[in-house]
Amino acid sequence: MMQSARSVSPHSGLSSRSDQWIANEFIDVYDSHKHGLFAVAVSDHCTCRDSSANFHNPLKTLTLVSKRWRKLFLSSLFQYARLRINGCKRWILINKALQAHIQGRPGRSQHENQILRLIDDCDRERAQSTEAPLSLPYTQPLGMQYIEKEDHILSSLSPEIKRWIPSIRGRPNCFLKHFKENNLQSKVKSLVVYTDLDLPSDSSAYEETCIAHEVHTLWTTIFSTINPTRILVAAPPATMAALTSSRIATPDTWAFQFSLHYLEFRLPEAPPSPDNSSPEASEPSHSVRTCLHNMRKWTHMAYNEGTMLPAYATYEYFGLSPPKMLGFLLTWIQKEHACPTSPKLRSFRYISLFPLSGHVASTLEPLLHMGSEMRRLHFRFAPDRHSDVLGNERVGKADRNDLWAEWKVCYGSVVQLARKLGEGGRDVEIELPDYGTEALNGPLDRRLKLLQSVGWVRRGQSWVRTTEKGSKS
Repeated sequence: MMQSARSVSPHSGLSSRSDQWIANEFIDVYDSHKHGLFAVAVSDHCTCRDSSANFHNPLKTLTLVSKRWRKLFLSSLFQYARLRINGCKRWILINKALQAHIQGRPGRSQHENQILRLIDDCDRERAQSTEAPLSLPYTQPLGMQYIEKEDHILSSLSPEIKRWIPSIRGRPNCFLKHFKENNLQSKVKSLVVYTDLDLPSDSSAYEETCIAHEVHTLWTTIFSTINPTRILVAAPPATMAALTSSRIATPDTWAFQFSLHYLEFRLPEAPPSPDNSSPEASEPSHSVRTCLHNMRKWTHMAYNEGTMLPAYATYEYFGLSPPKMLGFLLTWIQKEHACPTSPKLRSFRYISLFPLSGHVASTLEPLLHMGSEMRRLHFRFAPDRHSDVLGNERVGKADRNDLWAEWKVCYGSVVQLARKLGEGGRDVEIELPDYGTEALNGPLDRRLKLLQSVGWVRRGQSWVRTTEKGSKS
C-alpha cells in the first residue's frame, strides 16, 4: 500500500514513471471504491432500490491490466469486498412425486440414487406403521436436498419445482476460497452481502429448517474465514428475515412493496497491533443461538426500511402490519444483553420514510430496556428536499395528510425513548436529519419540546442530554 497520497514506495516494484503515475492516480480510485460501495445503503438518501445501481468498480478494472498491477492492487481491492448470493435454484423438496422423475432414467448419479433409497425407506417405514396410511402421500415433504453438479436428472427438472436458498454453497464458497488461496483473509475490513432474490412466504417446515441450517453455516463459515469490522446485508424482506434468523411475522408485506432492506453492523476501527495480526474474533455464547447479530460484539447498528408510502394507498392502511425483522433483532439483542459475547450497541441508526406510527413504537420498544452503553441515535422518517419519494406518481392514491399525521406520531415514540435513555444522567445525542427540511422545523420543535423539561437541549439537527457543567438545559 502507498505511503502517502502522492508518494510511491521505492520498494513497490514499479519500474517506470508511467507505473508510478498510475499508482498515484490509484489513490483517488481507491478512495472512491472505499466510500462508494453501498455507501448510500444506510444513508438518509437511500430508498432501497435496486442494489446493482450502486456498483462501479474501477479498482477491479485496474487489477485486470497486468499481473504486476494485479499483485499491487489485489489486497486493496478486497478491503471492501462484496458477495452476491443470488445463484441458481439448486435445492429441491424431496417427496414421493419426485420418485417418478428419477426412477427408470439412465445415468443417475450416486446422490440421485441415495434420494431414491430415502424415499423407499420412508415409504417402507410408513407401510409398517399401524397408525399411518399404507403409502406416503405424493406431496408430503421428506426433506430438502442440494442439487450437486453431477445430478444431471435433477438439474434438468422444471425450475418451478426447484428452490433457491441463501447458502454457503456455490459462489460464496468460491469467494472465501479465493481469500484463502491469495492469503487475503486479514485484508478484509468491510463486507457487503446482497441478493435481490426473495424467499416464498409459504415455506414448509422442512424448507424453514433447511434455510436456518444453511444460513447458520453461511455466517459461521464467513466469520471463521475473514474478520471484517463492518458488515452490510441488502436483501428483500423475506430473505432478510432468513439471513438475520428473524421473522416477517405479517401477511401484509404485499401492501408495502418493499424492494430491499439494508442492515449494517459495525465495530470500532481498532489500531493495528504490533505484529500486524487481525483482531481476535469473538464466538457467540453457547447459551444463545449463533446468528449474525451475535457473531461479534457489534457497537453500531443501522437499518433502512425504505419507504412505506405504497401502503397508504390501500383501504384502512392503519390496520396493516409491516415486516417486523428489525423489532425481532432488537428484542433478541436486548434479551441477550447479559451474555458476554452479545452486542453492546453504542449507536443506532433507523431510516424509514413515512412509516406507520404503530410499527415505529413496537420497533423501538426494546431500546427502552437496553443497557447503559447507548450514546448516539439517528432517526429519519421523512425524505429530504432532494428526494423524489413524494412525486405524484409515487404517492398515487395516498392522502398526504395521512403521511404527515403518522410522521408526527412517530416522534412521540422518539420522545418516549429519549426520556428513558436520559435517565441516570447519561450523555446521549439523538440526531434528527428531518430538521434539514426547513418546513419541518416547527412541527418537530413542537413535538419534542417536552424534552426540555428533563434536561435535553436542541443543537442544530440534534437533541442532546449532557451532564457537562454549565450546559444549557
